[in-house]
Amino acid sequence: MLSDLSRLLPGESGEPAEIMPSPLRRKLLELGFLSHPRITALFAAPTGDPVAYALGGTVVALRKKDARWVRIRV
Repeated sequence: MLSDLSRLLPGESGEPAEIMPSPLRRKLLELGFLSHPRITALFAAPTGDPVAYALGGTVVALRKKDARWVRIRV
């Protein structure tokens, strides 16, 4: 089942499937969002946004409105 990255709760993970066409597509590809087998939501800021995601030994913080462009298999 495909979902978007912004729906992951801290501690949950998924397999990246695609990055939807968006102004951020190129940047997300450069950050490696499709080149790693798993993306894990680590924790959210006290306000709930942004969320820190672990992918391949790197931690990247994304706002939920930007994370919705990344589709994952859960």
